[in-house]
This record gives sequence, C-alpha cells and structure tokens, in this order.
Amino acid sequence: WHPKGTGGEAPHQAATSVMLHELGHAMDRLLGLRENDIIFGIWSQNDKQVIEEGISRYAATNIAEMIAEAFCEYKMSASPRALAMQIGTVIDQEYNRKYGQQQ
Repeated sequence: WHPKGTGGEAPHQAATSVMLHELGHAMDRLLGLRENDIIFGIWSQNDKQVIEEGISRYAATNIAEMIAEAFCEYKMSASPRALAMQIGTVIDQEYNRKYGQQQ
C-alpha cells in the first residue's frame, strides 16, 4: 500500500509514512486540493492503473487518497515519481500562495 520510497518497507519508518499520508489529507482540506484544476485533471484523465503504478494501489481508490499518497511520496522519497512530483509541486505552490513562502 505504501508509495515507493516512503519507508513502508522498513517498519521503523512506517510511522513517518503514515503521518505524512495523514498530513496530505490535512493539506487537501486546508487548501481545497480536490478542486484544484491540475490535481483534478490528474485524477480524471488517468485510469486507475496509471495512478496505481505511478503512486500506489491505495491512491487509485479515490482522489483524496491519491493526494495523500502522492504527498507522502513527494515529501519522503529521495526520488519521487512523476505523478507524486506533479501533485506535490501543486501542493507546495498552493500552500505558498495562501500562506506565503516559508524561509
């Protein structure tokens, strides 16, 4: 279930992965990410197999899980894959637009 490179393979890092996943849900609610044109486009223009292969099997269940799983991979993986990178970049941009860039 864990996105590639997020520590799901190592039990001592699984808690960090879960926390980042849940933070992804919080960012979704805080920023209204499900309504973001780019993120909604990724969800609606790709079939479940593409999302499953590009993020995780759980990400393919619904848009909220896609956002949370992508955020986790984007923040935790040393080399996030393309879909996670696209979604993570949008999250960073939307956060910075709403709250200002953090130093």
